[in-house]
Amino acid sequence: MGATISSLMGAPKRPQFPIVPTDQDQGKAEVHVPKEYSAQRPAVHFTKATYDMPFADHPEASKLPTRSDAIAFFPNPADFQSIGIGPGAPTSFEDLCATDVPQFSLHVVTFQDGTLVSLTFSHMTTDLGGLSAVLEAWCLILAGKPEQVAKFPGYKDDVMAGLYRAESTEKSKIDGSLLSGWRLAVWALRAAYDGWMYPLECRTLRVPAKAIGAIVAEARSEISLEKTTDGSKPFVSENDVILALFNRSVAKSMGRGRAIVTLIAVNPRDRLKNIFLSDAAYVQNAPCGSFFYCPVKDAQDLPLGKVAMLSR
Repeated sequence: MGATISSLMGAPKRPQFPIVPTDQDQGKAEVHVPKEYSAQRPAVHFTKATYDMPFADHPEASKLPTRSDAIAFFPNPADFQSIGIGPGAPTSFEDLCATDVPQFSLHVVTFQDGTLVSLTFSHMTTDLGGLSAVLEAWCLILAGKPEQVAKFPGYKDDVMAGLYRAESTEKSKIDGSLLSGWRLAVWALRAAYDGWMYPLECRTLRVPAKAIGAIVAEARSEISLEKTTDGSKPFVSENDVILALFNRSVAKSMGRGRAIVTLIAVNPRDRLKNIFLSDAAYVQNAPCGSFFYCPVKDAQDLPLGKVAMLSR
């Protein structure tokens, strides 16, 4: 398993290199590319471990998310580091700068009743869209189909650079809504206070597909008779409904005069067809997002389907 992903990462022009700080005063760093990989400078940091026990008997593995028809919370993914990250693997940006280790680490842990495979990577290399391409290519190699691995256009050029530099030809819809002056200061103070009073807690939430399906079906039935501007049948996606559900949950403890702004991560690879080739794998960061502005009173009063339509 380690050899297959190493062969994938070790192919020409795969972005798998250590990070070296160049100017600590300016906070800059650069990625160094080995001329060739070796046992001393591998393409992937690979480690493995074996436990002579089933998952259920291990103090941490027994708490891993499992399949079930019940809604449940699970611990923070960071709580599983002892079985998810092997010895010598970097766990922070400082580790990547201080050691000559690759940006991808693979740790395989074997139990009596299963195997846990953990892949750790640096966000300096790629986003989740690029990681998905890596996993798909790895599966093809494991299946003995290396010829089906998508071509890799390169890593030196930012595919989206043209979008950043392009001059806007139309007025942004959020013009006039940006925080500035004393309003920005008030927001910063409120955010700092909330962060101090209510520290962020990370959990993994398991919601069965049957439950999500029922919620989505109910939301769609609520908008079935709605009219759209172009006369088409109204539609909300599963993501729209989940987003509306989260906004409604947050709105329960907020004043009606406030608003909720949700940042939604968007993968541009399958949307910007004129930039991203469909038969290529872009293992790089392609940041793109959208904002959903939802008045609290709407989240509290409107049916879930109509809140979902606001995000659509």
